[in-house]
Amino acid sequence: MNYQEIFRQALDQIKSKWELPTTGFLAGGAISNVVWGILKGKEAPINDLDIYHLSELKKFVSTREMKEKQHFTKNEKWVYEDYTGLSVGYQQKGYYMIEKV
Repeated sequence: MNYQEIFRQALDQIKSKWELPTTGFLAGGAISNVVWGILKGKEAPINDLDIYHLSELKKFVSTREMKEKQHFTKNEKWVYEDYTGLSVGYQQKGYYMIEKV
């Protein structure tokens, strides 16, 4: 069974239990737990459905507004080389902004 068939089967299982909206995309633990259950032959818990909707991308967002809305950031080690030699630094990455829930 290829990965597309596995995900199609997982989505069918979720749709048989819950009504999904007509737009957006499903992500998170629900889909991954069902896929894991298909691969391992075990029932996996589903606590919630994470459905994301993409809205219009903002071209101009102030740094202050972005920091207020970012709910997940990560300090990532960054190794780079410039004219002074090899350096190590940390880069903070924001992954998404939540506009409304």
